[in-house]
Amino acid sequence: MPPTTRSLVRRAHETGIASARSFFRRLASHRLAKGPDGSTFIISWSEEEFIRDATQVFAKDPFYENAIVNKPDSYGGMTQVLSSYESHRVLGDKPFERGVNSFQLLNDGKRWWVVSIFWDSERPDNPLPAKLAKK
Repeated sequence: MPPTTRSLVRRAHETGIASARSFFRRLASHRLAKGPDGSTFIISWSEEEFIRDATQVFAKDPFYENAIVNKPDSYGGMTQVLSSYESHRVLGDKPFERGVNSFQLLNDGKRWWVVSIFWDSERPDNPLPAKLAKK
């Protein structure tokens, strides 16, 4: 079974974001698709760059992400998972952001690896699709 958004983020919070390395295949990438205002651009991080930047951001602003719906689609040893999420500064509080993560996963015969993560945030002109909005 592929790892879920919740398991990735929970592990990062419990043991530090650097522990997330154990989920990512060497040379994994992390990409943001759009800015908060909807402007199109791509920011791409390597695994180490993502851990470095996330460590700095999480030290300043707590961050918790809960999966809403996970929609996997697999073929052979690869799986694509669309995972809607809600982000919180304090667990149990109203989310400050929602969106969709796109995970590309690889099974090497022994375990699942995250190969890339691509995400976009919900905005007035980009609401979550109904099939990803509710559990």
